Amino acid sequence: MIPLPKRGVAEKRRDREAEFVEQIGSFEAGIASVAAPIRDLSGRTIAALNATTSADGSGGIPPQLRDAVVAAAHRISRLMGAEQSPSEYGL
Repeated sequence: MIPLPKRGVAEKRRDREAEFVEQIGSFEAGIASVAAPIRDLSGRTIAALNATTSADGSGGIPPQLRDAVVAAAHRISRLMGAEQSPSEYGL
């Protein structure tokens, strides 16, 4: 296993605690994506739901797309036994 640089570890911790993560052009120019965690009954992230779109130059993911991804991830999490929001788990 290749160790992550310290900056990568801090970003990974921040991302794990977030309700969603957006990437604009980080992996490929002109591509924007948003991901939201799917959690199990203990609050542990077991998967993620992602949507990718073209970056339109506005500097972010359209709010309606972000909200749809987060809502769908929350619904799937509830089906997996999660009953609380991530902040209620202390994550």
